[in-house]
This record gives sequence, structure tokens and C-alpha cells, in this order.
Amino acid sequence: MYHSDIQEVENIIKSVLEIARDRNEAIYSVLKYSVDSGGKRIRPAIALFCADVISDKLGGYMQKVYISAACIELLHTASLILDDIIDEADIRRGKPASYKVFGTKVSVIASAYLLGVISEMISTLGSLRLVNFFSSVAKAMAEGQILESKIMIHNIVEPDVENLVKLYFQVIEKKTASLFKLSSSLPFVIYEDMVIKDNTEDAKDSNCRLSGMFSEIGRLIGILFQIKDDILDFTSLVTGKPILNDIKEGKLTLPVLLSENFDTIFNIVKSSNGVLTSEKLWEISRLVREGSGLKMAENELMRIRSEVQKLLRLIPYSEERKNNIYKIIDFISARDF
Repeated sequence: MYHSDIQEVENIIKSVLEIARDRNEAIYSVLKYSVDSGGKRIRPAIALFCADVISDKLGGYMQKVYISAACIELLHTASLILDDIIDEADIRRGKPASYKVFGTKVSVIASAYLLGVISEMISTLGSLRLVNFFSSVAKAMAEGQILESKIMIHNIVEPDVENLVKLYFQVIEKKTASLFKLSSSLPFVIYEDMVIKDNTEDAKDSNCRLSGMFSEIGRLIGILFQIKDDILDFTSLVTGKPILNDIKEGKLTLPVLLSENFDTIFNIVKSSNGVLTSEKLWEISRLVREGSGLKMAENELMRIRSEVQKLLRLIPYSEERKNNIYKIIDFISARDF
């Protein structure tokens, strides 16, 4: 689902690539390949849809929203490059992972280059809060990546499902939801820093409350997005990644954790020593599908969807202004890719 102004964001990303091409062909090749690999641009779209709610107040500061939204997508791209290296993934969005094409070293360097570009771009916007926000999210994503090792089957000796479910949600809070939270909050950070910085305390307090509500909306949308992704790993052949990719990597996700067949699935993966045959994968798929794990994960998806919609209804703006946010929530919940 795209925003009508998404091309403004794409143009900024394109300019980043053009500068990279002038500086280093190897870095440019990795970035061009990764950016053009078919991402949904959901995170910058959320930023733009949230900005629509207060578009009359942002006025001439929308360019700062476009730049920030582009930086969000670039941060997401940098994280995916590194994720694939860490997970030793072969495929990303239906194509070979960038490090498989260009090599690990140059891919790591390209990701580091992107982080530098993001820092430079955000620092020009005149908002220390935005700089701190982006830095905090980058740290949270890194922490989430490390924390994820605790829900990798090969690292678990005695599985405690209740604790593993808690860890699962901690991981997606950091790795996924933190960036969505940034997406939904940034228009309000820009509004406060640029428009009402010299205005009354009442105006600042009102915006702060609104910013907090949208921050929570973004967080919930991020959790919604990841749970749907984990469900699709068992139900879809069009996600751009091989089905059962997470379980192949030994990664525990909600449909497995909530399955009454968890112990059997865990033992199959644990005993495979990192090599799951097609027969074992089929058995795991059958156990998840025939058990209650998928249904319970879908119920949690619907519960969070209802929660975020309820919160959105409390936002003191017209339903018309919020309509596209409702639509993107529905899109994320119902998508098959």
C-alpha cells in the first residue's frame, strides 16, 4: 500500500544511490541491488500517513518528513543486509541475498556506509531529538539481533515455552516494532521541534500526548507486521523467501511456540544438527498446521489489530484523516506476501 507522496521518498533514496555511485562502485552495487529488490516501503508509508493527520500544521516542513522517511527505509535496508549475513540466509525477497552476490566484506561495508549516510542526513534537519531517536532505534535493532540468539533452537538446552514466548516478543519489539514506532512518531517530533518550539506549553503538551499515542500505534503495527510475517512462513509461497525459512534457521516463531506439538518440533530441529531434510520440513509443517499454533498466532494477530484500531479511534482528528492508517493496518493483517 503506497502513499501518493512516496515518490518524494524514492527520489531521496535515488539521490543517495547516485552519490554512492560517484564515491565507490562496489558500495553502490550492493546498495542498488538491495534497494531495488522489491521492498514494500511500508515503514515510510506509515510515516507519511501519520503526517497526513497533521499536514495542515506541518506546512512547509513536509520535506523534513520525506527525508526522515527515506532514512527509515535506508535503515531498514542496512539492517536486512546484516540480517542475511548473520542468519546465513540464501534468499531475500525472491533473489539471492546481497552478500551471496557481492561478498560478505563489501556487504558489511555497504551497510556501515548507509548508517553513516543516515546520520549525516538526519543531522541536517535541525532536530537533536530526531538524531537521538534514530540512534536509539539503531541500538535497539542491534540489541534485538543479539537477543534473538536466545530463541534459536541450537542455543536452547531445556526449553521453557513461557519464557521463550516472552523472549520472542522482546525480540520483535526491538528488531521490528522499534522502526515502526519511529515511523509513526517522526511527524510529531518534527512538528514540535520546528513549528511549536517557541509556542505555548499547552501546545507542546498536547502534541506530546498525540506523539505518544502515535508512537504506541507504530509499536503495535510493528508487532502486527512481524506476527503476520511469521504466520506467512507456514502459509504462503509468495513471501519472496522460502517457506519454513525461519525454522530452517532454527528460529522459534509464534506459530511454533504456541503449538501443542512444540516439543516434537523442537526435538526434530534439535536433532537435525542444522540440516533439515525435505521430509523433516514437511513433518514440521504438518505438525504446525494440524496443531493450534497457527490459529493461536492468528488470534493474537487479530487481538493486536483490534487494540491498535481502538487506539486510533481515540486520536482527536477526523476519521477521514486517519482513514489510510486504518487501511494499512488492514493491509498488514490480510497480506499474503
